[in-house]
Amino acid sequence: MSREIGRACELSCNEAAIRKLDTKGRRAYGDTLLKSIGFEGNYRNSLVSPTLNESKELLKERLDAIMNF
Repeated sequence: MSREIGRACELSCNEAAIRKLDTKGRRAYGDTLLKSIGFEGNYRNSLVSPTLNESKELLKERLDAIMNF
């Protein structure tokens, strides 16, 4: 249940963040998510670490939702 709540929160936050962005802006936001994967080891004690260490499946779902918003 906790994982599902986290998933819903991530998707909701993405929607709020991209609401006023055009296609180019949404792509840039998605690119930022992809680039963040490379920094996962540097953020282990950070508040953002849950999103940077997420599963590939959740990241794919988030990116699909961003591009189809």
